[in-house]
Amino acid sequence: MKQIFLALLLLSPSVAFADMTFDISCDNVDRISITRNNDSRLIFKPDSRPFHAVYFRLKPEAEREFAHLLKASRTYFLHGDGTGYDCERLTITTHGMVLRNDAPDVDAHGQGKVGTIIINEQDAFDAARAVCPTLVPKEVISDGQ
Repeated sequence: MKQIFLALLLLSPSVAFADMTFDISCDNVDRISITRNNDSRLIFKPDSRPFHAVYFRLKPEAEREFAHLLKASRTYFLHGDGTGYDCERLTITTHGMVLRNDAPDVDAHGQGKVGTIIINEQDAFDAARAVCPTLVPKEVISDGQ
C-alpha cells in the first residue's frame, strides 16, 4: 500500500492529495473543549457575532498522523497583486461524515488539536457529541473578551 501511495505522490502530488481526509472519533481523541469568542471580526467580516471554537485534542499516535497529513495538504496561493494565503486540502470527518465548520476558510488546527468553528453554541455541543459523546464538555470556556 505504501508503494502505491508513494507512486501517486511522485507522479502527481496534486492528484494524490486532492481527497485527503482525517477521521476523528473516540478512538483517536483524548479531550474536547468548546471556547466562545465574542470578537469574530477576523472570521466573519464585517459581522461581529460570537462563535465557538470546538477543539478535539488528539491522542499521540493520531497527532503524529494528523500533523503529517496537514503538512502534506498545505498549499500556498499567491495572487497577482502580491497577496497570498495558505490553504489546506484536508477534509475532517467523523465516522465518515464531514465535520461541520461554519468558517471553512479558517484554519483552527494545530498543537495536536483538530479545530472547527461553529456559530451556535448548541451546534458546537452537537458537533462534539457527533465525534465522541463521552468526551463532550459540560460547559463552554469563555475567551475573556
